[in-house]
Amino acid sequence: MGELFPIVAGILVGSIASRIARGRTRALVGVALTVLFGVTATLLSGEARESWAFVFVDLGLVALAAAIAWGAATLVSTRLAEPR
Repeated sequence: MGELFPIVAGILVGSIASRIARGRTRALVGVALTVLFGVTATLLSGEARESWAFVFVDLGLVALAAAIAWGAATLVSTRLAEPR
């Protein structure tokens, strides 16, 4: 249950990134939001008091969820755009 925030944040990051025009801007926004939400998740869960190494776990969770959400959003928008 403690890892719910990074997953939801990653879905949000992936959804936002999928709507940004192609190119460098999408990557910069995605990385910036991933780092922001990853560090925030570590601080909110209190894991930072034990070790800052936990930030890498939360960064990975946010990034993985963002990649899956971005892929799903791209797939859905591509499928909806195709004529039947």
